[in-house]
Amino acid sequence: MDLLGVATLGAGGFALGAVIGLTLRAISRIILYALGLYLISLLVLASFGLIIVNWDGINSAISKMLTWILSITELDLFSSLGVLSLSTLLGTLYGLTRSAVVNVPQNYRFFKKL
Repeated sequence: MDLLGVATLGAGGFALGAVIGLTLRAISRIILYALGLYLISLLVLASFGLIIVNWDGINSAISKMLTWILSITELDLFSSLGVLSLSTLLGTLYGLTRSAVVNVPQNYRFFKKL
């Protein structure tokens, strides 16, 4: 493979990964807000005695999810990835850690920057 092809795959994969990362960040923010509101509503309803919550089941589900996430981090990804996959992975990590720059006119102050 020539150097131009590697550079094209690397730049394209990084750009694709950055877009995926930004999208995952926006979607995960919405999902986490909804999950937080759901758990708060469970706490409020349980404190009023209207429902009975199986907190042990919720704790076991969370621990299973964390165990699965930790098992993914132990995989040896870098030895099996190609140029496109590695650059996409790095772009995704970049997109997850950086925020998008959104120019909002001054008369729309209620819009926040992402």
